[in-house]
Amino acid sequence: MRAIDDLVSSPSARVLFPGRRFLPLLRGLVHEGAVRGNLVFDAQVAAVCLEHGATTILTQDKDFHRFPGITVRGIG
Repeated sequence: MRAIDDLVSSPSARVLFPGRRFLPLLRGLVHEGAVRGNLVFDAQVAAVCLEHGATTILTQDKDFHRFPGITVRGIG
């Protein structure tokens, strides 16, 4: 939790929350990516990112490649 607290307290960090465009974006990502099961959570993350203009995600999770508009950059 200390690492998360440090990250969130950074002046350049922003915590993103779903807004008005979240559900339409999520529906589109689920449909376009043929998302089912556990991948729905990844689609939610991608939808919140896209809603706020965050188009690049740093992750080792290759499943994010399925979401149009999201660029995946590996960590490490």
